[in-house]
Amino acid sequence: MGRGPKAFISYSWEGDAHKEWVRELATRLRGDGIDVTLDQWHVAPGDQLADFMEKSIRENNFIVIICTSRYKERSDRRAGGVGYEGDIMTAEVLTERNNRKFIPVIWQQRWEDSAPSWLKGKYYIDLSSTGGYDELRLTLLGQRPEAPPIGPGSGPASPLAVGGTFQEALERYKRLQEENGLVHVKLHDLTADLDEDVQSLSAKARAGQIDRKQVIKELATKLGEYASSLSPIVSDFHRIRTAVSAAFMEFAATATDSEAATPLLLQDQAKLVRRRKSIARTLLSSIDKPFNTLTSSPRLSQAFNRSRRQAIILLDELRKGLTEEIETVDKSLVELQRLEGLL
Repeated sequence: MGRGPKAFISYSWEGDAHKEWVRELATRLRGDGIDVTLDQWHVAPGDQLADFMEKSIRENNFIVIICTSRYKERSDRRAGGVGYEGDIMTAEVLTERNNRKFIPVIWQQRWEDSAPSWLKGKYYIDLSSTGGYDELRLTLLGQRPEAPPIGPGSGPASPLAVGGTFQEALERYKRLQEENGLVHVKLHDLTADLDEDVQSLSAKARAGQIDRKQVIKELATKLGEYASSLSPIVSDFHRIRTAVSAAFMEFAATATDSEAATPLLLQDQAKLVRRRKSIARTLLSSIDKPFNTLTSSPRLSQAFNRSRRQAIILLDELRKGLTEEIETVDKSLVELQRLEGLL
């Protein structure tokens, strides 16, 4: 079985919390099929650090650069390991012209405050934004969306590459809305299960059935299982949400030219869209509870903190996605009203 694309993560040591976040990012990428090299795993006492850095930059397909204000400062001054890696990377860019090998990312900091001088002007990925992780993953896997094929140009341009009749667009839109609803149900059930487990453990602790150490251990296990289960569902959520938006655009673009598009049909669709908005708002509210609990919970153990951080990242990504979905639904309702007025 072949190995996935190889990526080396370049970052600055800024304390245990930052190192832990980088390690969790590397773990998630490895779980998604990317062969990540990280000093925390691949450097042992006695190794030559300069050799490790040179080999990692030379032999990996991609270099993921975690840009922070600290990284920028050390890179610009060419100080420490970050400065040495900067020398190697800028030399390779100059001699090999392989700009796309070096992928700058940011997280919870502004690009202007985080980008070293030699990276200014580069396209970067914001991992704190909705879909940021997926963009990085697809980039490393070589699966970024490609432009659709150019048609013969014999007639007016189709509003979307998928094309098709109004009825086909309507059926595709309805099917994708159903898929979106199923993902919402999965997310709701998963969050409810976590809340139930936490409440159960808390009750046992209050009753003296288990001690504090056992509570922390079981919480770390449950939270780890939750984060592992949540990750693919969040990916499905983003994928389907994007597909639903595209299908609605096609549906709306073909509605005015079809006799099948009646005011009653559009009103029925508006009801479904309002229901989707209501479900999204309910789900957003239910996610706020575990998110707020996790962000305010104390650091209990290394295993708990690792699982906690993973869950917080995923939940925050999901909260932003649901907020955007509600905004998109509102725009869809306005468009449906406009279309109804044209029929």
